[in-house]
Amino acid sequence: MLASSLAMSDATETHMLTMNSADEEQSCLTRFPESEASDSEPYCWIQRRLAVLNSQSLENMIKQRKSFKLRMETMSPWNNQVLALHVGNEKHEFDFTSPGTWKELELVVNPKSDSAKEGIIATISNVHSPKSLGLSEDQRRLGVAVRGLQVEPLG
Repeated sequence: MLASSLAMSDATETHMLTMNSADEEQSCLTRFPESEASDSEPYCWIQRRLAVLNSQSLENMIKQRKSFKLRMETMSPWNNQVLALHVGNEKHEFDFTSPGTWKELELVVNPKSDSAKEGIIATISNVHSPKSLGLSEDQRRLGVAVRGLQVEPLG
């Protein structure tokens, strides 16, 4: 798996998470402690409704307008979660119908237009804190967990 980072932002904050290669221990680096992976959770959480996926590999492929395959291992604890990945004018939606179940998402990206220069923008439908729903004392806002991110050049 390639070293990648996940930058998450909303109108007021920007989060930067780093996903290391499969050979290394995965870590989440951020200015916000609630976004860090713990020993019991070796993955990162998208904690905002809007996230911009950003890594050197993604940036290079998009700038060079080269097609690539994007793979992400993801999970959501919430019913009816929808993750949409936007690349330029294209939108790819993934439904999470089994809360707590990991699934691999795969997407072929063809960054041919200038509209793709913004990168890959992720939107998620549900972000909740388990405490606010009476499920546990966990106060973190949780949306979608990301355990892996891989960029594979095509052709």
